[in-house]
Amino acid sequence: MPAHRKAASGQPSTALPIGRTPSPLDRWPFRRKLNVLVIVPLAVISAMIAYVVYGEIDKARSAADTAQLVRDSAQVTKLIDAVQTEHRQALLVSLRHEAGGSGKGAQDTASYLDAQQEVGTRIAAVRTAYGDRLPDAEAQALKELEGLDSLRTTVEQGPIPADNIDPAYGSVIEGLINGLGLGTAGGESGSSSANLLDALLRADTAHASFETSVFAARTRDSNALIEFTGAVGDYDQYSYQAERFTRFASQDQSTALAGIERSPYQSVITQHWAALQVDPSALVAETP
Repeated sequence: MPAHRKAASGQPSTALPIGRTPSPLDRWPFRRKLNVLVIVPLAVISAMIAYVVYGEIDKARSAADTAQLVRDSAQVTKLIDAVQTEHRQALLVSLRHEAGGSGKGAQDTASYLDAQQEVGTRIAAVRTAYGDRLPDAEAQALKELEGLDSLRTTVEQGPIPADNIDPAYGSVIEGLINGLGLGTAGGESGSSSANLLDALLRADTAHASFETSVFAARTRDSNALIEFTGAVGDYDQYSYQAERFTRFASQDQSTALAGIERSPYQSVITQHWAALQVDPSALVAETP
């Protein structure tokens, strides 16, 4: 049958252009070609959706990790606050001994012993909160804190210089913060949430040490000048950590910290600090 008769019969022509070699694709049925045209874009879209879903899952996992981090860190924060309270009580007991006021007997150390018991309670709370997730560094810091018994006994029995008390408590507090691994011991690596918590903990600790040093310097005991020097360094550290905090914090969080700095309580501390700076060389009193 002539070629024009085939075309007229309605059957598709399979004739190829002269000089073209047939390819495997030419032999595929039309439906298979259509499937390829549909499946390839679907595969690309599916890959994109999988990427987006994975990203959302990763964000959810990160949010859950951050929430857990906050819960765990809260217990450590309460422990640090208890250690700071014990630190201040240790200084009070030592000052009473130095001033010859030990005649009150057990009343002199009652608050100090209560503070120690609170620290023990908070240590147990930290271990309970973390369970088997407690970092090795944090576990070691807790052991070092529990190892303060020798210093505690010495403080209770007689006067001990403040420059022996301060480093001991300061060291265990620093170990507790470093043990969390929030901001890699103050570095800038890690998540913004971890760095935010790390900066806030370090700022709080530095300001607490500053307040304690101002208090100790105002007693004008034999270590007053040493405590004043310590207050200078503590305030510099606080300023650095507060500035670091604002780099990771929201506007509301930064405003909240600034509000704390301008509170009536802090105004009293500021007044004492200003009085100390008038004549640091005259800080040491001649008599208890």
